[in-house]
Amino acid sequence: LARSLEAVREFIKGERPAYSIEFRFRHKSGSYRWILAQASLALDEHGRPERMLGSHVDITAQKETEEASKTEIRGIQECLVDGLLVVDLETRAIARVNRAMCELFGYSEQELQAMKATALHPPDATVEIVRRFENDPGAGNRVAQGIPCLRADGSVFLADIASHPIDLAGRECVIALVRDV
Repeated sequence: LARSLEAVREFIKGERPAYSIEFRFRHKSGSYRWILAQASLALDEHGRPERMLGSHVDITAQKETEEASKTEIRGIQECLVDGLLVVDLETRAIARVNRAMCELFGYSEQELQAMKATALHPPDATVEIVRRFENDPGAGNRVAQGIPCLRADGSVFLADIASHPIDLAGRECVIALVRDV
């Protein structure tokens, strides 16, 4: 609620020309509904607010579909026997992993998501590995075989890594499946 009210205050003060915000609202039936509130401001010749146009749209069904889809995707990720990770190409930060990835490398999900992807490889191999994966990030599906990987306990194993570029919340990323060979 505070976020919604702040957006409206900024809008009324003229600090933002329009707003679009999603929030939950309790319906008179007692159920909760997701609402998309949008508004824009028409200004007069002196730059003062003259008219406001706005709408509230019930997007509950859309939100429920999104949540069901997320749950389904999480289920698929967790049943994979290969390690799965998503890496932000700009920062090389690990954004997402599955349970198999944690088991393969010996780290918890939180530990992996606090790391850079380069930490999963021996230091002497990192430059070559980065070069192979960054050479053409938009190239689509690629498979790199026999990539040296570094476990939490310091042991090294070879893996085949299949990767593909994706957009994750507006960030250029790569999704990869890692298989111990």
